[in-house]
Amino acid sequence: MKGVDRFELQHAAEARRAGVCAGFIPGLYPRSEALVQATRDLDRGRTTQEAVDEQIERDLAELLSVQQAGALDLLADGMLRWQDHFRPLLEAAEGLETGALTRFLDTNTFYRAPKATSPTPTLSGPLDERHVAPLSGPRIVTLPSPYAFAKGTGLTPKVLAEGVLKPALEGLDAELVVLAEPFFARDEDASVAELEEPLQALPSGSTSTPRTWPMSPKASTSSCSPACSTRAARSSRSRARSPLSPSGCASAEWSGSHSSRTAICSTFRSRSRARSWRASARQGPRPRKLQHE
Repeated sequence: MKGVDRFELQHAAEARRAGVCAGFIPGLYPRSEALVQATRDLDRGRTTQEAVDEQIERDLAELLSVQQAGALDLLADGMLRWQDHFRPLLEAAEGLETGALTRFLDTNTFYRAPKATSPTPTLSGPLDERHVAPLSGPRIVTLPSPYAFAKGTGLTPKVLAEGVLKPALEGLDAELVVLAEPFFARDEDASVAELEEPLQALPSGSTSTPRTWPMSPKASTSSCSPACSTRAARSSRSRARSPLSPSGCASAEWSGSHSSRTAICSTFRSRSRARSWRASARQGPRPRKLQHE
């Protein structure tokens, strides 16, 4: 794969052959400059929804070709139609709505925070192909974790897990679902039990539901780059990657049956970093200076 660090690919290939990891890119993939401009033009009445849809399809085709060239185990649609991790779920749920424009942690990125209008919100229908694009192979889907979803709503994570995330999971056709959790590692008062209990309310996996891995009480952190590189798991939650890292995955020690997989992942991709990766990919491989310890 042109432009990808060969050392990272070799590391990933060895780990995957050993069966200790799978290669995939979860979360929101940054939109191209052309798609950003198209959405801005749509907001200003300078283009049509059809033109924006065509650009999304071009972005999706390019993203899929890169994943296939990199031989990733699971394909992702990049969530190109999602404004943030919450919006489509808020629009599809009764008892939830978009709230105030909120800064994402200490970055210059903003999202519409979930706002509860009912003590027991429910999903009115499954996510359709507009937000979960059909793909040609085994796929990954990213949803917010119950803890992240409940932040600022006044609801418990378990309520949102049972009323919204559980039916959303049951309506998905995916090999793996990653639950994005950007807040838990930065909340000093949070306990793993606040994640464990709502996760137990989610589907445990069957022929009609995505496979999940319930989280055990012992949390850990690993990292995975778009080159599907993997590194050794870190045991301390305080060592989780910052939200400015390209892809920081606060995952868990797995428990339960192998037929059930839900990964807890704290992911945030800097748009500027992702664009620099695209630029470096076009320029070809960079020389790497090796250091002996």
